[in-house]
Amino acid sequence: ALEWAGMGGTSRDALERQMRQRIDAAGRTEAERHRGRFGTLCRKAGIPKSHRPEAKPAASAEWRTLKGEPLDILPSVARRGDLTLFTASSARYTPLFENLLEVTLLRSGRPVLFVPEGATVARFRQPLVAWDGLSGAARAVSALVGLAEKVACASVLHVTEETSVDTPDMADVIAHVGWHGMSAEAMTEPRDLRSVGATILDVAGAVDADVLVMGGYGHARYR
Repeated sequence: ALEWAGMGGTSRDALERQMRQRIDAAGRTEAERHRGRFGTLCRKAGIPKSHRPEAKPAASAEWRTLKGEPLDILPSVARRGDLTLFTASSARYTPLFENLLEVTLLRSGRPVLFVPEGATVARFRQPLVAWDGLSGAARAVSALVGLAEKVACASVLHVTEETSVDTPDMADVIAHVGWHGMSAEAMTEPRDLRSVGATILDVAGAVDADVLVMGGYGHARYR
């Protein structure tokens, strides 16, 4: 944009350098502010900080400050973790930039958890599984059995449509979570005039689900 405005090379480079320095300084200030909050939360929760795994498995926390473009950095970091959490502010859609949650899900191959505004992370005792029988949903269920409490009772939902003639067999997925100590029940719900997403959310509210589990790879990116 600076070049199109007719600015000379020397002036353009100097202005761009100043902009980068301001962005870098603002980022460092924000990082220090959040690191302070992180330390306060760890103290309140009684969770020690650790930079390496301990011999005895226990909860610990580590703070890392990463510099660079989040869309490039976060997916590679997420590959080395079990789960990446996003809040509403970090998963916001913008007209010009890709969505960070979506990019992390598609590029990392790992599950992500979206925590809505004002909500707390649940203990996964009443999960609702949106099941279509495809590989994306299967990956999501694999993530669930590794994270949910063993006393969890899951609802496995398939949304039916008028044009659909085949309903995926939910007996296998119910047996699968059962082998991991979780009970589950099958549910079907007609879509009617609602979108599939709205139908799933309606059922989630009706069964008082504390987490929604669904595949994230089944659609083209433009959808």
